[in-house]
Amino acid sequence: MSFFKKRKTTFNPFSILFYLIAFCLLVRVLLPYSSTSIIWFPISNTNGFVKTEYTLTVGEKIRLKVKAKNVRIQYSTSDFKVASVNRSGIVYAKRTGVVIICASYHNMKFNCRIRVVDS
Repeated sequence: MSFFKKRKTTFNPFSILFYLIAFCLLVRVLLPYSSTSIIWFPISNTNGFVKTEYTLTVGEKIRLKVKAKNVRIQYSTSDFKVASVNRSGIVYAKRTGVVIICASYHNMKFNCRIRVVDS
């Protein structure tokens, strides 16, 4: 009498499909922004912002729109006393003046001019 019984193996397409989907989700979680096929960015000689100039009143806020999808963009301001920007691209107008908001992604940089006026 044999101690180990032989299992009859059958082809199960659902288990293969499960492992394929699990692998794709794992790759998507670990490498969310590395594939160039899902990233669209404008040609480097054009501006990446939808609108390049805004006029705000003191205390107003707007969200900058960028012509890109599925990328992590870093924002910076030329003068944080006039206007500040957070990592989501929301600009808060603090006092009167002109500020340049810069959006950068790898080696590409785009500028947007924000004019802040009194109400």
